[in-house]
Parts: sequence; structure tokens; C-alpha cells
Amino acid sequence: MSRNARTKDRSRPGGRERRSRSWATNRLTSRVGAAVTILATAGCGTPVRPPQPTYPAAAIVTYGGREVAGATVMLAPRGQGYASQGVTDSRGRARLSTFRPGDGAAAGDYDVAVLKYDTQVDPAIEMPDPSDQEAYEAACTRLIAEGRNIYIHTPLLPERYADPAGSGLKAVVSPDGQNVFPFDLGP
Repeated sequence: MSRNARTKDRSRPGGRERRSRSWATNRLTSRVGAAVTILATAGCGTPVRPPQPTYPAAAIVTYGGREVAGATVMLAPRGQGYASQGVTDSRGRARLSTFRPGDGAAAGDYDVAVLKYDTQVDPAIEMPDPSDQEAYEAACTRLIAEGRNIYIHTPLLPERYADPAGSGLKAVVSPDGQNVFPFDLGP
């Protein structure tokens, strides 16, 4: 029987014809199947545990009584520990994350920073059109190597809140608490 001969398969309903495969084709199929299985299961196994337990935590940021969208909230541990952060949504609410998105914060005392910037390319610097990605990245690399700042960051919140040690904002994350921290930054 030739390599690609058609044979009747009596075990199939209606005795449909099937094409018999060569030894090399079967071997290739087996190897591809094994490779797919290995790649699909890569990373499976015992999940890596975070070095410290976290508890659900959130922040609510207002400025002058209005919700602030797009602000970054950072909890810096007082002493040793792990920092947490989140970005506020349109209602001024941020779910905090430490090791994984939305996992919360470790129990402890924190100094808090809240910051929001409008970032624009400095108009004094001539840059290629960003749609020419290669030229744009080359220009950025060159300017950074020259020690030049490409962007202008305009703070949209008072600067004092950008430094956790000097903001005056505090949070205490508790294993059994609500851990929702309202921060009214005032006018």
C-alpha cells in the first residue's frame, strides 16, 4: 500500500474513506502535539505565594470636593514592607495593588502620596512625527543620552501630595478592617 493510499475504514460510520498517514507524518504530529502540551502547561504548577499577605484596600480621592479621575495613589510603608498603589477611576476610586492587580495592601502603617500630571512633549524640542516610530524612538534615545528632558510634566494636584513623607496623608491597613481610605486634598 502506498503512503497516501485511501482505505475503507469499517470502524467509521458509513465506512468513510480515510487517508493513511506515513510513519514520518505520525512522528511529526506526535512531536508537535508534545510541544503544544509542554508550552500550554508551562508556568502551571505551584503558584508563587506573595511574601506577605494582603487585604482588600481602596482609596477615594477628591480635590475641592470633586472626585479626581486618573490620579495615582501610592502607599509607602513606614519602616519595612511593600508599597501599594492604584489609579483612580472616573468616580475617584482606586483599588490598591501590591503583588497582583487589585490584591490590596499588606497590614501596616503607611504614608500616602497622591499625584496626577499632564505630560506633554516639550514644544521647544523638535521631534519627528510619532507615527514614524523608528525615528521617534531614535530621537528620544539621543535626547536622553544627552541628558535632556523630553517631556514637560504639569502637576494637576498640589505638589505637596506627591511626596509620601511630606503629604500629611496616612493610612493604616488592617487584616479585619474596611481599608477604604478617603483623601480630600482640599482646594
